[in-house]
Amino acid sequence: MPKASQLAAIGPTPTNTNALVNNFAQASSNPAHSDEYSIRLDHNFTDNDRFNARWSQKYESKVNSPTFYGASDPGGPGVTAPNNRYSINAGYTHVFNPTFDVSFNFGVNRHVEQSVTQSFGFKSSTLGLPSFIDGIAPSFPQIQPQNYANPWGASQPG
Repeated sequence: MPKASQLAAIGPTPTNTNALVNNFAQASSNPAHSDEYSIRLDHNFTDNDRFNARWSQKYESKVNSPTFYGASDPGGPGVTAPNNRYSINAGYTHVFNPTFDVSFNFGVNRHVEQSVTQSFGFKSSTLGLPSFIDGIAPSFPQIQPQNYANPWGASQPG
């Protein structure tokens, strides 16, 4: 089976079979879910010595691009982006006198945002492409047609 036929068989089924072009339309939502937690501790050891600490964490998952062709379509445009982060801070203050104090503060923030495509894990070798591509780019290949007729003729509308 030629590679173009294999690709066409994977694509979405037209929603309008009466049209040769522009024959697919689909709506979908872009949900986002977020859970955030924080805890803070303040302690005064004496009137002159104070300590505080805070820990915060956020778990978030959002859809950057919905699964327009269906969640099981390996060539679909779906992209989910986990956006997780945490923050830890601590501080200590010592008051030497009413006009002089010293504060020591420490903090760490970590923010990890990733994108997971709908086609992640797809093996391009199943389409007849070389198997070494499977290890380099484990997702559905991007197809960019070349040398096709311009539907607007010699110049595009302005």
